Amino acid sequence: LGYDEHYAGEQLNLINSYDGMVRATGGFSDALNFGYMLTLGVLLCMECFSQGYKRLLMLIISFVLFIAICMSLTRGAILVAALIYALYIISNRKMLLCGITLFVIIIPVLAISTNIFDNYTEILIGRFTDSSQASRGSTQGRIDMAINSLNFLSEHPSGIGLGTQGSGNMLSVKDNRLNTDNYFFWIALETGIIGLIINIIYLASQFYSSTLLNRIYGSHCSNMHYRLYFLFGSIYFISAALSSAPSSSTFSIYYWTVLALIPFLKLTNRRCTR
Repeated sequence: LGYDEHYAGEQLNLINSYDGMVRATGGFSDALNFGYMLTLGVLLCMECFSQGYKRLLMLIISFVLFIAICMSLTRGAILVAALIYALYIISNRKMLLCGITLFVIIIPVLAISTNIFDNYTEILIGRFTDSSQASRGSTQGRIDMAINSLNFLSEHPSGIGLGTQGSGNMLSVKDNRLNTDNYFFWIALETGIIGLIINIIYLASQFYSSTLLNRIYGSHCSNMHYRLYFLFGSIYFISAALSSAPSSSTFSIYYWTVLALIPFLKLTNRRCTR
């Protein structure tokens, strides 16, 4: 099916380093899953801030997490974190004021850190501008993998079979893998188009159950409620569209646990904190 075992570099070295720079992994995961996992931490910190719980501490922790996300060099995770900050800033007056103040304070800090971590800064910029060969190859590779997956599914809408795209393939005599770097294509190739639809319906049911519990036990007013679940959905969609992170326990266990417990997150006595 055109599987390239070196699509993430020789011996998959790009998941832990990029253009000679070590990517932040936390020591227990690859950089990609680590980055997406930390976006959940940023979201929780911003929700705590929104509910008035130890705002300064939550803001500091979120920035530490954001720095770690940037050092993971995971583009999707950085975009998600930026989206989280943007949405909370524009929907919360106190967050907007803190954001402006911190931005003014951080400008000279960034100027200094650029000299100290100039290699990281250069690579990080290159990741979003495709100015480096590795970054261009990563972007084009994802496009090619998406086209190959769509072409295969158009001819074989029932997919290849369960376990053919993950580590379970090692138990197979024949290698039926196809590079995807996309969780939705991964599911479709294993279970077919119908299986993908069933999987999406199941995912939607988990969100519905969480929102239903949130209406009963939650402490969010309606617009805050929609903001929180929109961001949860964005984290999952972006991570699934740009990687196979949802198949990793590093990301998925944390994600679904937080989604299940978020309706019971009551950090303030006020029903709605702005």
